[in-house]
Amino acid sequence: MIKKTFFAKKTPCSVFIILTLAMLGSSFTAQASVANDPMRNLSRSQYVKNLYLGWNLGNTFDGSGTETGWGNPVTTQAMIDVVHKQGFKFMRLPVTWSSHFGGAPTYTIDASFLARVVAVANYALNDSMYVMVNTHHDGWYNLSSTSPTVQAEVVAIWTQIANAFKSYSDYVSFEIFNEPNAGATNQYGGGSDANRTALAAYQTAAVAAIRATGGNNATRMIVLQGISASPIAASVATIPMVDNNCIVSIHTYDPVGFSMNGSPTTWGSASDTANVMKNLASEQGMVATKGQVAIVGGTAWRWSSPAVAGALDVLVIDEAGQMSLANAIAVSQAARSLVAIGDPQQLEQPIKGSHPPGAERSVLGHLLGLAPIIAPEAGLFLDRTWRLNPSICSFTSELFYAGDLEPAPRTATAPKRRRMDILGEKGGWFSAGPRTRQVPCCCNRWW
Repeated sequence: MIKKTFFAKKTPCSVFIILTLAMLGSSFTAQASVANDPMRNLSRSQYVKNLYLGWNLGNTFDGSGTETGWGNPVTTQAMIDVVHKQGFKFMRLPVTWSSHFGGAPTYTIDASFLARVVAVANYALNDSMYVMVNTHHDGWYNLSSTSPTVQAEVVAIWTQIANAFKSYSDYVSFEIFNEPNAGATNQYGGGSDANRTALAAYQTAAVAAIRATGGNNATRMIVLQGISASPIAASVATIPMVDNNCIVSIHTYDPVGFSMNGSPTTWGSASDTANVMKNLASEQGMVATKGQVAIVGGTAWRWSSPAVAGALDVLVIDEAGQMSLANAIAVSQAARSLVAIGDPQQLEQPIKGSHPPGAERSVLGHLLGLAPIIAPEAGLFLDRTWRLNPSICSFTSELFYAGDLEPAPRTATAPKRRRMDILGEKGGWFSAGPRTRQVPCCCNRWW
């Protein structure tokens, strides 16, 4: 979904995108409007479709401490009425709270300021518009590391905001942070692992605090973003979809040169449009499985491509006793975590590439060294087999698995294997009940 937003201090018209997945204090009385409507139990997809077309009340409550500090007029019901008559169905209400609350441990928000925010939200609700309230341009949450102090502050602030709208209908939603990047490194490239971990912790705590206030907040839609809200796969992947009423938001200023930098001064060719649509498809793919588990298969060629860097939460190598260490290193860039599953008795992987000595060794072989099974501190040895009769398992276990492989109890009562006597090169026979079957074999073996 594309929504136009207006920032007097930034650019006349920038574009940001909200994509979905099929995600303590005072109270105020809502005016007679959609604010008092019942909760409708809409899905995330249904909810976001209702937000088109959206308008951003920018540079007002997210300004320099006062509503008019950045030159915009005082917001009135008449002003919002005009916006609504232009076809806008949704108003985003960005708020900078940092100069309007006290210190620890309560971080109490100024009651008059909070009341004013609620009043302006009511202007939109009186026109049957949706409203999204957020924390905007706030730098008091530092993402350099996860801080219990900052987390307590996030909880305190959002508990108060949530209580102010506790009785309001689902026409009101919350956005925990806007383009969160305070203290982050590489902030437009997805940040660091520490940055993403801190942001996820603060967002999870905020969602829990909002839900804990009860009332309609128990199921209210809550919008979450990655570092700087940038369309970077590694950052989007760590957005915590705490429950089914959390929505992912991505901001993109595509095409950046035209919309932000003023160069080029024209835009709209077929190639321009195609490039934006390509980026939109990529961004939609990033959030399509948020809140779900998606299992995607692929070869080493696929997962070693720069195009899927950081795209996965976990990459599982299911033949780690065969896959070469070189290939494992190449594919590891696609995920934050790597799980290697395999049997050290697998045949080695045939490879044509030329690698430094040792790189051709399997992942599992590299981890095992000279040991027959994985050490407890390095991994987990699955010591039970459901495939081998106890007598055969005992031999196999001693020969290959340091005597630690054991048969499952049911294997002791499995049907006995039949001896197959080979008569010659053209075939053989074995007894299988009342029938005799011809099978092409050339040696004696257990069937």
